[in-house]
Amino acid sequence: MNEKSVGLIDLSSIAAGFSVADSALKAGNVKLMLSRSICSGKYMILLAGDTASVEAAIATATETAGGCLIDNIVISNLHPDVLNAIHYLHSIGITHRDLKVCFNLCVNVCACCVRVVCVCV
Repeated sequence: MNEKSVGLIDLSSIAAGFSVADSALKAGNVKLMLSRSICSGKYMILLAGDTASVEAAIATATETAGGCLIDNIVISNLHPDVLNAIHYLHSIGITHRDLKVCFNLCVNVCACCVRVVCVCV
């Protein structure tokens, strides 16, 4: 899979999170990078894949989520090292468990670069 994009779905219901993750995975050829509760009663799904597949998966997830959708975002054309860093942090158990990360993806576009910032609380 040519992973150049990520999609993030933020939901207000853990129960809806399971259904939304299932529909997103069935909608496109995407890889599930994260699917878990992040705060009391909230759920986050992080997908990776080619841009078209991620956009299709996020669109389907948005429809499935209904009133439980808080927000979603697709970030396209990421440098491969960004996804490698996410995979590495997950493999050593740092991100999302030890830091109890509530992901906020902030995209700052300046000239030719896109910076993705993870804000930990």
